[in-house]
Amino acid sequence: MVDEQMRWALRYIAETMDYDQLKTRIDTSKRDLKDWILDNCEQDESGNYVWDFDKPVIGDKDDSYRGLMLQRRVSEFIDEDKADEIIQAHNLQDRCYTTIEVIDFDQLYACNQEGVVSDEEIDSILSFNETFALIKVKE
Repeated sequence: MVDEQMRWALRYIAETMDYDQLKTRIDTSKRDLKDWILDNCEQDESGNYVWDFDKPVIGDKDDSYRGLMLQRRVSEFIDEDKADEIIQAHNLQDRCYTTIEVIDFDQLYACNQEGVVSDEEIDSILSFNETFALIKVKE
């Protein structure tokens, strides 16, 4: 008879194997669908690509789906190299650059080695966040 903990372990190992195979199939389907939708569907006014099915597809429970959408999502970021070019071109270095003080941890540790800062003080600046990941240990 297998104890309960061993049943949990066996179920976990089997289900993660199933999950890994399923995730691979899902990723392949998503890639293929994305390529097909981009090539065959029109972009709407918001930049999304929508594929409307001829008739709804029944999902789980009472859900049905009328189509698929590649939803456009835009992330904004600042291109620091381009900003630097603009600053240089207009000679705005004095106005647009600032000095930021940062801690030189090498020097702080050197002060510890010299006895100026104690080991306890150095230990006090270290913070830890402990988490645990469940992994399968292979033979």
